[in-house]
Order: sequence, then C-alpha cells, then structure tokens
Amino acid sequence: MKRWAPFVLAILTVTGFAIAAELVDQGMPGNYGPWPVTATISTSVDGGVSVTPQRCTVNAHKNTVVGVAATSTPSTQLAGRRYITICNSLQNAGNPILKCRVDATAPVAAAGNAGDVLGIGDCIQYAIYDVNVPSCISDAVGTNATSYECQ
Repeated sequence: MKRWAPFVLAILTVTGFAIAAELVDQGMPGNYGPWPVTATISTSVDGGVSVTPQRCTVNAHKNTVVGVAATSTPSTQLAGRRYITICNSLQNAGNPILKCRVDATAPVAAAGNAGDVLGIGDCIQYAIYDVNVPSCISDAVGTNATSYECQ
C-alpha cells in the first residue's frame, strides 16, 4: 500500500491543477475564457454584408483640391467601393484645416460645426454603405485632400 502512495498523490495533484481555472482580468473583473470580439458590419449597396477594412480587389489613389466651398472628395468615385480613406496631405503649404463629412450634409469650415477635422497629415476612414459621397471643405484655398478608395 505504501508503494502506491506517491503515484496516488501525483495523480491527485495533476488532476487538481487541470480542474482549477485561473481567472484573468480582461478589463472586466471576474471574466475569463476567450476574449470578447466585436466586429462592425454594414450592409452594402447591393444588399450584401461588408466588413471593413477589407483586402482591395481594385483601389484608387486620388488627389482632390479643396477650397473654401464644400467639395465632393474625391470628385469622381470608384464604383462599388467599400471604404475610403481621406487625408490632409503633408505636402500642403502652411497649416490648412480640412473638415469632412459623409452624411449627405455639406461641411462648414467654421468652428462649432459638425464634421471630422483633419490637420496636416491626419487621415479619416469612412465605410461607404450607401450612396452618400464624402464632402470636404478647407479654411484655405487650394488644399490637397488625398484619398484612397477600396473596392
């Protein structure tokens, strides 16, 4: 009986470790197990489901010169695009501000008006889930807004 004691003790020890679960704080105390994952899904124009960003099958880099009046950015859009990234080009002279919207409302450059404000080198990505076209305005004439569309 005494010669089996070490084996029984070893089996009980290993079984105890296998059964015990270690709690891991995932930013929500007391939660354990797989990390929660959230995905943003939008319906595309053709009725399918699109998750962005995605690998591009066709892409287009464009430059749109934006002034003190709201301008569609880019001026011509890639058909069937899923998302667009718009940037206030680092090559702009001075320090122009670019303000963009994608909700079918023209942006207004003055402070206190809705829109995404981009300083030099800043970019914003919009998921294109309907027919709305991004529109941008600047506080200076001749501001370059570079864009990257993905289909």
